[in-house]
Amino acid sequence: MAYMAGNPTSPRAYNPLVDLGIDFGHTSGIASYTRWLDTFQGTAGANYTYGGITYRIVNSGGTATTDGKTISISGADAVDVLFDAETSYRYSSAAAAQAELKRKLDLAVAAGYSAVRSAAIADFSGLMGRVELDLGSSGSAGKQPIPTRLSNFKKSPDSDPQLMTLMFNYGRHLLASSSRDTGPLSLPANLQGIWNQDYNPAWQSKYTININLEMNYWPALVTNLAETHKPVFDLISVAIPRGQAVAITMYGCNQGFVLHHNTDLWGDAAPVDKGTPYTIWPMGAAWLSADAMEHYRFSQNKTFLAQVAWPILRETALFYQCYLFKWNTHWTTGPSLSPEHAFRVPQNMRTAGASEGLDISPEMDNQLLHQLFTNVAETCTTLDLSPSANPICTAATETYLPHLRPPAINPSTSRLQEWRSPDQTDTEPGHRHFSPLWGLYPGSQLTTNTTLTAAAAALLDHRMASGSGSTGWSRAWAVALYARLPGGPTTRGGTRSS
Repeated sequence: MAYMAGNPTSPRAYNPLVDLGIDFGHTSGIASYTRWLDTFQGTAGANYTYGGITYRIVNSGGTATTDGKTISISGADAVDVLFDAETSYRYSSAAAAQAELKRKLDLAVAAGYSAVRSAAIADFSGLMGRVELDLGSSGSAGKQPIPTRLSNFKKSPDSDPQLMTLMFNYGRHLLASSSRDTGPLSLPANLQGIWNQDYNPAWQSKYTININLEMNYWPALVTNLAETHKPVFDLISVAIPRGQAVAITMYGCNQGFVLHHNTDLWGDAAPVDKGTPYTIWPMGAAWLSADAMEHYRFSQNKTFLAQVAWPILRETALFYQCYLFKWNTHWTTGPSLSPEHAFRVPQNMRTAGASEGLDISPEMDNQLLHQLFTNVAETCTTLDLSPSANPICTAATETYLPHLRPPAINPSTSRLQEWRSPDQTDTEPGHRHFSPLWGLYPGSQLTTNTTLTAAAAALLDHRMASGSGSTGWSRAWAVALYARLPGGPTTRGGTRSS
């Protein structure tokens, strides 16, 4: 494993932009403190009472002094703080970044705070106002502070339906706040959105692409925030050249590009972290390419399909055309894994009883390949691409789709099988990832056959009964999976337990 991962073993961490503190010198005697967030306008504030005077954090006039570290203002009726930051990531030099920063701040100062605020609210509410969810009124229960409402919801969820509405709006607010088209090389929301406060953050606050980055964008299309999706495709465009280089040097593939389970703002494509349950997973591009196709299906924008989605799909498929090999007459991946999970080595294999992650032909890989080649075939037809100029079009329909390994059902448990052999048993029956159910959601392969759907439901029920869904994102995936199954009320049960 030491020779199969990048050096250094992990990408550099995403760091905080700045710590900005505002000190009013009110150290005691504060009452009626309230913080608020308007998810529709994208505004936030704080109110409190000090010395019998009510303060609202928007403060003109007065004098200002600075010591190089702080700015002190006294005798002011109001203070407007206008802030911008730029990064050399987008510019050829620090001077270019500073020039852009000055240009934006000059415009903001000339316009004034009220105009800047009004423009920001108009922009944000224009996105948020596209969707309205009404689950009923909460009455007095909805007037309590959020911590109290969350606590009460665990005991009596039906008493506060507006809390569900608020969480729905808050989710859209977070995505619209952290993933916007800000020009060339916009960056998507990472593991902390954009709000990381640590210099050594958990999981480097990077882009984990075996579920987390993709999950960030599950609300984008279905809640009419398609514009927030663009930064994902900007990042993929940066990653393609890196992935092409790794495809050549690591896999000997002179066509296509590969991504593993993490990337960063530079499009890092090498395997990272040196762990057999997660490092060598060459399927990151396959999942991201499915997101590009979903964007087209929602938008029906053929320009996007031709100029953005098709290059991603084509380059992804070309890599697997080189990488896949035949096993038991089926095209197969390997070495690969079922993300972050491991199996117990069967008794008829070497190292019997050991915990292992690497294998060939894990179920998730097969489902991702089925979706990829289905998407390639659909795109070739939709864009009327020439088979002679695009031989991958014919290969998708004639070579790969008919000869991928179909989903297997464990004969002993009637559950969908996660690995290639029914004798490979879970080391964590309640594992947080639902990787073998990718074809149920966000994919759809497992929804087209009642036998497969029943096997998927059996695996989902087993995993939840064994403790899965213990983290927020895992629970959210479980809710989405149950929503794809017959018997929708189970979905709400999953939400209540969160």
